[in-house]
Amino acid sequence: MASNNMEEAIDTFSDESKRPLILFAGRTHPGRVRQSNQDTFIMLSPLWSQSSGKSMFAVIDGVGGYAGGEYAAELARNALEQVMNKASGELKQMLREAVEYANRRIYEERQQKDQYQEMGCVLTVAVTDVHEQKLYFAHVGDTRLYRLHQTELTKLTHDHSVTGLLEDSGQLTEAEAMSHPRRNEITRDVGSSIPVEGDELTEIGEATFLPGDVILLCSDGLTDMVASRSIETTLSKRSSLESQIDELLENALAAGGRDNVTIVLVRNQTCSPVMAEPGHAATKPIVDKPQLASTNELFATQSAQEPASLQNRLKWAVWVLSVLCLLLLAVVVRLVSQVNAPLAKSKPMMLSVVRHSAEEAKLRRLIDQVRQSPQRIVRLSKAVFGPTITLTSPIELKDSLVVIGDGDVSITADSSFQGPAALLLSGKRPIVLRNLRLSGFSVGIQTATSTYQADSLQFIKTTIPIRYVNPSAMDTLRLGSVHPANTYPKNPRPFFTK
Repeated sequence: MASNNMEEAIDTFSDESKRPLILFAGRTHPGRVRQSNQDTFIMLSPLWSQSSGKSMFAVIDGVGGYAGGEYAAELARNALEQVMNKASGELKQMLREAVEYANRRIYEERQQKDQYQEMGCVLTVAVTDVHEQKLYFAHVGDTRLYRLHQTELTKLTHDHSVTGLLEDSGQLTEAEAMSHPRRNEITRDVGSSIPVEGDELTEIGEATFLPGDVILLCSDGLTDMVASRSIETTLSKRSSLESQIDELLENALAAGGRDNVTIVLVRNQTCSPVMAEPGHAATKPIVDKPQLASTNELFATQSAQEPASLQNRLKWAVWVLSVLCLLLLAVVVRLVSQVNAPLAKSKPMMLSVVRHSAEEAKLRRLIDQVRQSPQRIVRLSKAVFGPTITLTSPIELKDSLVVIGDGDVSITADSSFQGPAALLLSGKRPIVLRNLRLSGFSVGIQTATSTYQADSLQFIKTTIPIRYVNPSAMDTLRLGSVHPANTYPKNPRPFFTK
């Protein structure tokens, strides 16, 4: 069963005995502000065959204006269904190929039709397997996948967005991320480009999907309005999936409903031996009851053990005090020997010299030269620098410097380098970074300024892509240390705005 922007869709998947193995429901709503709905969702059950135990669910959020976003979501939905409709290999690889196919389809349409040049989408797709009690998922962007196990809600996906990166790195709380001015800026989407070899577009994962578990797939129209604790409370209630969706939607609309809201819920209805689902009797395991001793026997045993327990505690206390006395004596002897010892000649301090690679030295010279020129443009090309520039210390950028890559040059971290690749220093004019690929850094870009523009940046194996810091801390940061962020830019230029 697939849904094409329908208001609500509900169905079940049952085995031969007609007992439901999986329940699911979905709904999409335009919200209170937007006139159109660029969201869509998929509910396909069973997947492949009635006996497979597998089902597919997805939430897709279109990007790029009314016509573009809606069309991109439709292309992605059709592509996912086309690839996943027939078993053709390992599930996680199929999911990866399905998202890559959707990416190509949207990208090709962008190139052919001018009105769709800005379109794309973000999506989360999950395949559940009630026989294996597992779920497999693929994810790009800021839609989300949650799993409720018993009464604990866990987010299984990572947001590919500016605020998502800051929240995952601990620089923003959930409440701060929900109200942050950059919450609509995504760093990864489906359709805007074709990834080069070695880059990863899709987050792929798997998790357990046990009897009684519920998974939630949703667009950011829900999670920007409703906190995870509130979602957890709703999903923990013993009520129907339809009622839970109604409550989640009402909460999102009551909080403002700034965006389209799409919600898909899936519950594993298979019964375990020790739990009962609503409407089904549980099979309780047989447990032999231990024979309890009489009250007199209990007191007799306790009285007999008390003297032995007291003796053991005294022995341990004596042993611990002996060890402490020996340690104290050793410290005193050490201090006395140091006071009486003649002063040793101090050795001269050895200063380590950081040696730059030829490519890094060339880049630093070029930046120094460009700072004196009127155009102030640094171009990184494979013909000049080769395929890789290895950094041993941060590159400092300031005041209207423009750094443009050709897509074929990777800026990588030396094995001994732990700092950021680039420091964006405060200035009156914006810094522009375009088409750059940063790989292997603990921090990609460290900035104390909001006057910068970023476009088509790729962060590969980089723990924190962007970190914002207080401008007063930058002098210390230039020496290589990393400080936690405590301020955030107010009016930066977007990566890719939904």
